[in-house]
Amino acid sequence: MQNIFLAAKSLGIGSCWINQLGQTCDDPDVRAFLTKLGIPENHRVYGCAALGYAAAAPVKEKKLAEGTVTVIK
Repeated sequence: MQNIFLAAKSLGIGSCWINQLGQTCDDPDVRAFLTKLGIPENHRVYGCAALGYAAAAPVKEKKLAEGTVTVIK
């Protein structure tokens, strides 16, 4: 998954880890969808990736001067 995310980023594609399927594989609707995707009944999915182009440009990181300390309360 990490390699998928890194490759997507290098192509300007956004990504998001989806981890709920491990808990919902036994739901009949989810299982039907997984079966439609070709995932055998005796397999469980523990993570998947959503990939796509962001609607807006990502927020640029704020550059701090060297030696700056930020306190978050």
